Amino acid sequence: MLKKILEVLSPNVILSNERFYEEAREKLGPNANIIKVEDIIREGVIDENMLASIRKQAASTDPLYVNFTSGSTGVPKGCCCWTWICH
Repeated sequence: MLKKILEVLSPNVILSNERFYEEAREKLGPNANIIKVEDIIREGVIDENMLASIRKQAASTDPLYVNFTSGSTGVPKGCCCWTWICH
């Protein structure tokens, strides 16, 4: 099901926590750009200037995240939450 979700989204980056990182790496392969959230927090790699630039360019209709169902029909269905919800 994860591969079907990624086909729909075509993400540039995937955020994972440490618990699911290895499973994601196994399923997605060595070329997937997977970042552990804990690494971001621990290393303090948050670039405030870059985030400010991204926020200025963001449109209220940009997707923020997508929640997917379990795919009981065999095809996962997503519900998108938009950037404007957080402003």
